[in-house]
Amino acid sequence: MELVRRVYKAWASEEQHAALEFLAEDFEYVNPPYAVHPGTRRGRAGWLAVQANLDDSFESWVHEPGEVIDAGDKVVVMATFRARGRGSSMDLEKFEPHVWTLRGGRIVRFEWFNDRGEAMRAAGIAEG
Repeated sequence: MELVRRVYKAWASEEQHAALEFLAEDFEYVNPPYAVHPGTRRGRAGWLAVQANLDDSFESWVHEPGEVIDAGDKVVVMATFRARGRGSSMDLEKFEPHVWTLRGGRIVRFEWFNDRGEAMRAAGIAEG
């Protein structure tokens, strides 16, 4: 879980690319079908492409981690995405659960979802 916390810290800083050191060579960044840019981006170049899309779309943005749930090789983070669109006076705030898959001390997959249940199922956690 500490690895995931370090990614959020890097992600929230001016040095967002610092998160690259935590990613495995075969890393996958998965945007769900309902995302603006759905699909899987692979490798560190995929991570950078997603960050560039966010930078192009928003004046400012941050993923703020909330509750963190350890599920073995997966970590679920109940995050909130906050952003301000380019040329907009409107702020966006969206609950966005994240599932991080870990292997060998590196992150191999990142997925985000619209709701808690979806994220918990993706992490193999049954909600009761």
